[in-house]
Amino acid sequence: MLVSILVLALSAGAGLLLQTAMMAGVATAALDPTAVAYVAQSTELGRAHIARAGLAFAAALVLIAGRGGGVARWIAVALLLGAVASFAWSGHGASTEGGSGLLHLAADIVHAWAAALWLGALIAFGLLLRRSSGADPRASRGLWAGSRLQAPARS
Repeated sequence: MLVSILVLALSAGAGLLLQTAMMAGVATAALDPTAVAYVAQSTELGRAHIARAGLAFAAALVLIAGRGGGVARWIAVALLLGAVASFAWSGHGASTEGGSGLLHLAADIVHAWAAALWLGALIAFGLLLRRSSGADPRASRGLWAGSRLQAPARS
């Protein structure tokens, strides 16, 4: 789990660099501290990437310091819920203004949480099937094949 959290944090940083290059129209902008700082501080997208990376790193630190114990795990879950919510801040959920914009953003956040829960449950179920001593190996393969077929239909 810790590796996944660190991948999330690092990919948020990489995403910020790639978005900077895309916005500037030149790949070298990703290596320009001034350009990266501008995107990070002056755009909602940049702030969302910074929040996502910071929340994920904080969750990793909490898990390491708390040795993955009960309270540390719940604090990490709360931090990671914030990291998942940041995907809505940088997406179309943040594009609507006014009161309906808050509703749109809230709906996107709940949707992102539901998607994260669904994906996590799917992975846990697949691992459970693989570890079951009497489970038919075709059940596990079918689960993964079904998820690949369903993903395009749900997007």
